[in-house]
Amino acid sequence: LAIYKDANANALYYTIQIGFGSYDAAEELKQEASIAFPEYDPKIVFDSPTYRVHVGKFTDRLEAEKKFLEVRQQFPGALLLRPETANR
Repeated sequence: LAIYKDANANALYYTIQIGFGSYDAAEELKQEASIAFPEYDPKIVFDSPTYRVHVGKFTDRLEAEKKFLEVRQQFPGALLLRPETANR
């Protein structure tokens, strides 16, 4: 189990950032995203000094880009990101 957790923690993936701002704004955005895209669990990520809302975790770039186009219709300011892990 520890090896599995470590592998997932260090895996590279794509995610979609739909917005950022204060905690209250991020919480509201997260709720909107939960309604619009229930299949992806939106998460709030704190990156000083703002809170960012991320949707999805994609290992395949093509899949991420397809979903990004769909998400961008609802959230025009969305960005496709490939977060770096802390160990890299």
